Amino acid sequence: MSASPTSICAYYAEQECFSTLRERIYRWIKDHKGDWSIGEVANVLRLDKSTVSGRINELLAAGALVEAPHRKDHITGRACRPVQVAS
Repeated sequence: MSASPTSICAYYAEQECFSTLRERIYRWIKDHKGDWSIGEVANVLRLDKSTVSGRINELLAAGALVEAPHRKDHITGRACRPVQVAS
């Protein structure tokens, strides 16, 4: 059984959307020096945390971002795993 043309188009449209979000998130982190938590990025860019988390994980896997030392989130005060642009 093969995928319908509509399903294939939807898949590629979703991938393009993720690519655009990855670029937007990466550019914002790069332009705003320092380290940023998922929640902080989501709050500033007005995106869902789950969306930001997925794109940050992709950027980490690609080596574009690296983990920074753990600290408290500036919004919630809870421990977080911030990221920053790879050197």
